[in-house]
Amino acid sequence: MLISVIINCYNGAIFLGRAIESVLSQRYKHFEIIVFDNCSTDESAAIVENYLDSRIRLVSSELPEVVPLYMARNKAVVYARGSILCFLDCDDLMLPGRLELMADVFEKNDVDWLCTAYLKYSDEQKEFSLHRQRNSGRIVSPGDLIERYNVGILTCGYRKKVFELLKFNSELTIIGDFIFNVACAAMFKGLYVEVPTAIYIEHGNNLSLTRKGLWASELRKVSDLIAPMQESTRFIAGWPVTLGLRCKALSYYLDAVNPESRALVIIKAFIALCSNHSSLAIRAFVVLILPKKILLFVKTFLGRKEIS
Repeated sequence: MLISVIINCYNGAIFLGRAIESVLSQRYKHFEIIVFDNCSTDESAAIVENYLDSRIRLVSSELPEVVPLYMARNKAVVYARGSILCFLDCDDLMLPGRLELMADVFEKNDVDWLCTAYLKYSDEQKEFSLHRQRNSGRIVSPGDLIERYNVGILTCGYRKKVFELLKFNSELTIIGDFIFNVACAAMFKGLYVEVPTAIYIEHGNNLSLTRKGLWASELRKVSDLIAPMQESTRFIAGWPVTLGLRCKALSYYLDAVNPESRALVIIKAFIALCSNHSSLAIRAFVVLILPKKILLFVKTFLGRKEIS
């Protein structure tokens, strides 16, 4: 099983070599590294070119200017040859067993994506902290992620077929993995493993720290989706909650990526839901055809105000 490790890089020369070395030191050796250089002006490209390892490929953006991070992720995915894809930002590190665990999970379990716990290292504090998705069971649900999102994309792994249906919102720079993983949990079966497999380095120049205004702006874009979804789940139990969460995640995904053929994406999503969540197949069909009307019915049934 070939695992494609995608490293997106923009002026990350100070960190990049360390990130690559953390992949090369993996116990699992059947991998490729794709470094996508997003118009860097530092020595990033030269660092990659100095590696005499056929498993490492440097891919440069064909555009003359820097593009948003999640557009860069979409562009990098195109070059992946592996059946499993994962991401590592150039300033983060893999722990030695990450790819081994990933290969083992995908070989032994009928799942399409996974996420794990991770460690965060603070340069300022000089200490580690453990981060995990505490409200999640072994199978990841959209509700878990919406209620409390503590998943690092540096721990996630995806079967390649996921990217035949989904893509990152190319307009986002900070929260794109949140939106992507909520949609992924709605359409594919995902597994959570409470074992740390990577290290997120907090060095003071992280986008989430230096561009908090952008972070807030991107979060506001999805707040209108999240609020009514959370409100609805307080009063309903059982399958209607799952139904509503899946339908809203899909609805947001379609609006976010604005696909050229909305009908084609809906058909693919329906097939994915039927094959991965057979017990919800009929309900999924109804949800995919009439997502807003279903939630409106639920709201009306509860005597609550209409969803905007």
